[in-house]
Amino acid sequence: MTRRVCWLQPSETALTVRWAFTGDEAEPLIENARVAWSSDGRATFEPLPRGVSLDEPTSFVHPATWNAHTHLELSNIRRPPYDATRPQAFTQWLRGVIADRSNRRAAVQRGLSESAAAGVEGVCDIVTSPDAIELPDSEVDRVRCFEVLGLSSDAGHERLQRTIARLTAVGDGISPHAPYSVARDLLAACVTAAGTRPLAMHIAEHPAEDDLLRTGTGVFRTFLEDLGVYEQSRLASSVDEVLAMMCEAERPIVVHGNHLSRPQLKQLARHDNATLVWCPRTHAYFGFRPHPVAEALSVGLRVAIGTDSRASSPTLDPWDDVGWVVRHRPDVAIKEAVAMATSAPRVMLGIKTEPRFVLRPLCDPDATEAAAAIFGQRASR
Repeated sequence: MTRRVCWLQPSETALTVRWAFTGDEAEPLIENARVAWSSDGRATFEPLPRGVSLDEPTSFVHPATWNAHTHLELSNIRRPPYDATRPQAFTQWLRGVIADRSNRRAAVQRGLSESAAAGVEGVCDIVTSPDAIELPDSEVDRVRCFEVLGLSSDAGHERLQRTIARLTAVGDGISPHAPYSVARDLLAACVTAAGTRPLAMHIAEHPAEDDLLRTGTGVFRTFLEDLGVYEQSRLASSVDEVLAMMCEAERPIVVHGNHLSRPQLKQLARHDNATLVWCPRTHAYFGFRPHPVAEALSVGLRVAIGTDSRASSPTLDPWDDVGWVVRHRPDVAIKEAVAMATSAPRVMLGIKTEPRFVLRPLCDPDATEAAAAIFGQRASR
């Protein structure tokens, strides 16, 4: 659950806290830390002796988070019922989400307000509605990736041209939706059109994606047939082919990747600018097998954390996902989990500004071990 957050502003007065995540790889976490600011506004950190009196003995500091993947247009939805035991549950959930995208502009504003209150510095937001593009200024930076989908060549390419026209004005990214909803030639056109911009695609979110691509079977075929858009000949031949095409882009972002194999993760890792975005609590909501995040990290693939949307996640706060990872995935180091929600999304999106910092209350102020104090009980291996 999201807790009270206080944004820290550069000041001539230092602050002393119980714990501090510094954003520095060499010394990522400091106990009893003094936080000060340099003349150019950068936060600096210094360890203090044990037993020293602290300004904030029950609080900790961390870099503000970036939400690497979200759908703010779905912020009015509050997790529709989902039953993972039913074979077509995921596609039925998709139908509900498609049908419930009302008042998207207000939903995005609601999502931005929720994000700002949670200490989120910026988001990578998937945009489908022209009404949700230009909004009043927000405290939260918003990188918009415009969604493209279509299995019909004419309709899909027409939408892509409209998307490119918007990109000319705002300069953000492109999001071909998923392997089951984007024709192969349309994906190729998206890769070309993206240029140096981010190119984000939901890939291997559900195990049935590869069934559809390889054999034309499974729940996604039924889903597409019911929508009247099934055209097997227009799809890529496999998830492997989709990944190969994505890796031709300059800044590929693979969203979810819940069912990627080690060879596929290694294929992505060979691309210096590739990022895998994991949405931990959304993944848990759907009851998928454990995410291959540890393997992704072991092969050197950059991993960032997203919240997906309020249709599958209880909050839009990536720090809540970090806490979930710490409590449920002992095979992921705490510093890695924190980096996934702070530095990794910034690298993914090419953010060059100095990070801001926030102050939060400890989960257990009486605990002496960092994971327990900051996140609650740490999962055991």
